Amino acid sequence: MFHGCCCTEDQQVEMITVHILDTLQEEPEKEEPKEEPKKEPEPIKQEPKAEPKLDKPLLVHTFSVSVEKSAGPLGMVLDAKSGALVVIRVSDGTIKAYNDMAAVDKKIEPNDYIVDINGQTTKDNMLREVKEATGTLTLKVARPLPFTIKINRGEKPFGAGLKYQEESCFIDLKEIRDGALKDYNDSVQDSKKAFLNDCIIAINGKSDTPDKMIEIMKSSTKFEVTLVRPSRIQLQAAIV
Repeated sequence: MFHGCCCTEDQQVEMITVHILDTLQEEPEKEEPKEEPKKEPEPIKQEPKAEPKLDKPLLVHTFSVSVEKSAGPLGMVLDAKSGALVVIRVSDGTIKAYNDMAAVDKKIEPNDYIVDINGQTTKDNMLREVKEATGTLTLKVARPLPFTIKINRGEKPFGAGLKYQEESCFIDLKEIRDGALKDYNDSVQDSKKAFLNDCIIAINGKSDTPDKMIEIMKSSTKFEVTLVRPSRIQLQAAIV
């Protein structure tokens, strides 16, 4: 069903033979060095290598943008999330004027995450800076790397609890239930799974409104889902 709302290498251990002097042999109770061979360093050899994090941040690009806020519009439609403002689209205004002059890898584009504005990093404080700040706005932007999964739904439901805003182009994955998505996750290694709080940004390579993307998933037995994996900690750590 669809539920939506608007070691390191082995160490070489050198075994040392302790030669007891004749004077010490007269006092066997003091021959502590004889116990040294019992010390076993093997557990050090068994130290396991750390497992790589499988839910590591999928980021390919972060950058900063500084613009002068004018009397005109900033020119961005934003989707406010818990730890970022997601760019839905760029329209006429300050940001479009900046984009027209910026290098390709410094343009602000749809699906970019704004994670800091003038040092503010919470959703509410960043929105306040957008609305109330005068002079220079400095934005830190993170662009997640999309990844795609292939779903063969057949007669099963997709099996996900989804959350979105009507005008957004993102669908948040909030719950995974019995269905095609869970079957997919069970069939692949962790690095290829979809996780809670991943965001769906396109179906069959096309980004659209959430309602239209959900309709494609409902009406199709096979489809591709493009997601990004943002999180507040991952995004902010990537630009420190």
